[in-house]
Amino acid sequence: MLILLPIWVLAVAAQTTDDGSKIYFENELPLFKTKASQAAEPQMVPQKVPQMIPQKVPQMVPQKTPQMVPQKTSQMVPQKVPQMVPQKSPQMVPQKVPQMAPPMPSMANDRNTCNRQYVAKGLREISINLDNLIRKYSQDENTLLSPIPIANAMGLLLLGAKGRTAQEISCLFGNNPDFDVSRSPDLLHKELGSLIDDLILQPGVSSGSEVSVGAAVFPNQWYGIKSSYIEKAATIYHSDIVPLDYIYRGSEAKTIINKWVANATNNRIKTILDRTPLPTTSIVLVSAIYFNCEWKHTFPLTNTKMKPFYTGKFTKNGEEEYVHVQMMLNSAEALYMEDKTRQLQVLGLPYKGDEIVMYIVLPEGDLKQALNQLREADFKEMINSCKSRQTIYMIPKMKLEAQLQLETLLPELGVTSLFDQTISDLDGIAPRAYVNEIIHKVEIEVTETGTVASAATAATINRGNFIPVVRADKPFLFFIHHVKTDSFLFWGTVMKPTPYTSPKG
Repeated sequence: MLILLPIWVLAVAAQTTDDGSKIYFENELPLFKTKASQAAEPQMVPQKVPQMIPQKVPQMVPQKTPQMVPQKTSQMVPQKVPQMVPQKSPQMVPQKVPQMAPPMPSMANDRNTCNRQYVAKGLREISINLDNLIRKYSQDENTLLSPIPIANAMGLLLLGAKGRTAQEISCLFGNNPDFDVSRSPDLLHKELGSLIDDLILQPGVSSGSEVSVGAAVFPNQWYGIKSSYIEKAATIYHSDIVPLDYIYRGSEAKTIINKWVANATNNRIKTILDRTPLPTTSIVLVSAIYFNCEWKHTFPLTNTKMKPFYTGKFTKNGEEEYVHVQMMLNSAEALYMEDKTRQLQVLGLPYKGDEIVMYIVLPEGDLKQALNQLREADFKEMINSCKSRQTIYMIPKMKLEAQLQLETLLPELGVTSLFDQTISDLDGIAPRAYVNEIIHKVEIEVTETGTVASAATAATINRGNFIPVVRADKPFLFFIHHVKTDSFLFWGTVMKPTPYTSPKG
């Protein structure tokens, strides 16, 4: 299972300074790289080493040795130190790290836990709000998204946002008086960065399970990108920093970005940019999450059969429409709860390690009507109410894909100035920068996953008088929950599983 979110930011940037932060031009931009950037252009690194070192070493030796002892011992030191340090790329990262750290240790553990809960709550609200918008415009289609890469990318934008733009992005994470993102964006960055770290570093996850989150910043090497932004993106979100030439080598830049995406998603998504970025592109931001986990209790292959999936639509004759899909059947210990008030079943299927769980919400009636009545707190209650017990369950084997243009959806959630060249305030990234396009590409595959146990059950789906039975053979909601961070990795509604065949086929 995997998900990718790239953000494509197209902008025109003037080469100016404002707050004393150094602005880099062309190949002066320092290159920060992590493992996910191995697919990036290898020619960028050699350009920096020969230019930075030879210029600075000869200046310090001839000027300081003859003059400092006899004449200006106290004057020369304060003049030289502030000039040399900001120009050296190896020294810039260590200076920035301690500047972001001081506010963090002063917070109590319970306060930190509370702040993390607000961030996780904001991620759940992003999932619900975007899903409501998607279903508004495509009521009978499957929906699929991942809040983690969306939040990661919006966090990268918030790092350089100011004024109204910063306020609008902050509101995506909710309006809580005890955790006002607009007033304390550094706290959001700290908690969101920590949450992403927890997703990557999972010592308790068993073999066969993998979760990786990555981000990359691809600035235009000809435009001025502020050093303070570059360093924060690398430090807080562990972003790869890869300068590219969009003006004269746009096609090559597209290839490098697509290779980074392929590497970050284990070659599951090979292309994210279909067309060459415009020469006016100021910066391209990419965020991706790759997820590949095995079920704790695998589905016996011999139980997978072609079965009808009822779509909830009716023909003119009053018959309910259906399609044929491969349905997987299992009888094993699972998380289960039944809400008789809302008339729905909730099934939780854990992956190896019990740190990640896929929840399936199956209403007795119409899925869309049920979702319209559910709020963020309701899903939190579902998770807390589920109990482990022996269950018979049947779910479709499916592969879902989606590509969303978020620049058409986010304005309805209050994020408007980000996409308006005349009022966008991303000066913390580059002067006069604005967002042109945000692409969210998702792919997820649900299979039997793993070797079939020799003691496969022969229980049928129709007999379950003594244990719960869940039949996901009609539209349902699913979300994949990460227990430690209490966050959603994926969210989707299945109106018609793919692939499928028509009854006549």
